[in-house]
Amino acid sequence: MIHVCYGLRDESGNYSKHTGTSIQSLLDNTKEEVTIHLIHDSTLTDKNQNKLAGIVYDHNQSVEFYNVEKLVPKQIEFIQNKIPKAIKYWATIAGFYRCLVLDLFPREIDRMIYLDSDIVVNLDINEMWQIDLKGRPLAAMPQTPPDAEPANFQRNFAVCKSGIIDPHDYFNSGVLMMDLNWLRSRGGGASPQTVYSIVA
Repeated sequence: MIHVCYGLRDESGNYSKHTGTSIQSLLDNTKEEVTIHLIHDSTLTDKNQNKLAGIVYDHNQSVEFYNVEKLVPKQIEFIQNKIPKAIKYWATIAGFYRCLVLDLFPREIDRMIYLDSDIVVNLDINEMWQIDLKGRPLAAMPQTPPDAEPANFQRNFAVCKSGIIDPHDYFNSGVLMMDLNWLRSRGGGASPQTVYSIVA
């Protein structure tokens, strides 16, 4: 079973269509069994939830919904209090929902693929699922090309400009393969301290 996760906040009611497009493209190109995990908040309407579920069921696949405001309210409150700009951030607070998967997902799920809602999948996602992480916690693409000038990225990303992260270590978090067992073994979880250490 392949597990694919999305984080979704939809204040306008119109953003769900992007998530639906991504899910449709993924399932159209994947032959293996897939469970779609949608981490969301109360901005996801029943109507849109049913539409997203319908896409998955039309492909004879499975879907799970996780309302963070009901399941992990303390973690959401912590993020909002410690990082108040999160609720006004251009990518919305949903960008932090991927940090909560360890407390949301059943322990039998040992790895997952995370996708942003603007990702269109044009290959079988099983190709990514089969990647050997070789004992590493996650796989991601670097944001900075190997031959890029670090100064260009230091101007664009505050954590690079401040020296917290080397520009060549900065990766794109829109497509991730995460080893959940590795994270659990290191005491990871959706505690406020863990969330803050990831997103701060």
